[in-house]
Amino acid sequence: KRLTLVGIFKEVMYAHPDISVGKANAACEGWWKVSDTEAPTAAPHVIMFQNGALDVLTGELRLPRLEDFNPNVMGVDYNPAAVCPRWEKHVTHLMRPGVEVSEGMTQEELDEDHLAAVDTLEEFLGYCMARNYQFQKMLFIVGPPNAGKGTIAKFLRNVFPAKTGAGVPMHDMDSPEWRFGMVGKLVNYGAEVGRRDKQVDAILNMITAHEPVSVWKMHQIREEVCLDARLIFDGNLMPATGDITGAFKRRSLLLVGSALPKDVTPLPSDVYDALLLAEAEGILLRWVTA
Repeated sequence: KRLTLVGIFKEVMYAHPDISVGKANAACEGWWKVSDTEAPTAAPHVIMFQNGALDVLTGELRLPRLEDFNPNVMGVDYNPAAVCPRWEKHVTHLMRPGVEVSEGMTQEELDEDHLAAVDTLEEFLGYCMARNYQFQKMLFIVGPPNAGKGTIAKFLRNVFPAKTGAGVPMHDMDSPEWRFGMVGKLVNYGAEVGRRDKQVDAILNMITAHEPVSVWKMHQIREEVCLDARLIFDGNLMPATGDITGAFKRRSLLLVGSALPKDVTPLPSDVYDALLLAEAEGILLRWVTA
């Protein structure tokens, strides 16, 4: 019987980086004698923070429980009183409709479109914090250079620690060895996407649908696993797709960003990143409640 890739299985993998997926699975058999359908899975409505487990259905912050079965912990505390004015300004600028989008739209329509884009971005980022795969979507953030897309990527790397987040580029998604780096992670952020082939399209569809894909650790055998990571990509242009079935488009969310207004002088990137990180508790609060 195969064990779902959660809980003690992950701890074996982390503690013994040279062990194969198969050996780690076998080592866990003494702990869980169950089939795939019976194996425990993480509660989809519970998010782990540094100071406890948040039940998003009740709003209760409590101590973690065994039945939560979720070792992926955010890099900050949960603080219901936190605020994030700089982040709000950042996403307001990033998601502002550009000229090519706004032509022919009324101001009311522009405002509605703007709010919907911000809500979609934050809702998807909140979706990445829990082990919930019901939407089967991946997110593309497309916009001109220096619009602030990379700022989001750097922020995600800080609030999703190494055991929780991955950074496999889109063009390496067809590599089982690269995909191994996504095992046990909640989110994968790929920056500067490029053109893809049909094989990568199929892999992205399978990962998004939480279907088994092959992973391979160097000098070890291949394994078929369901990757938990939700996929986020950014780029200057939406990459081409070779999928003629329409599945890729159905699974994709596209957000189009805009360049900073000419009257806004950006801060040095390292300074700006530090200021955003100082608002991390408030930013994650917005994602949870989006």
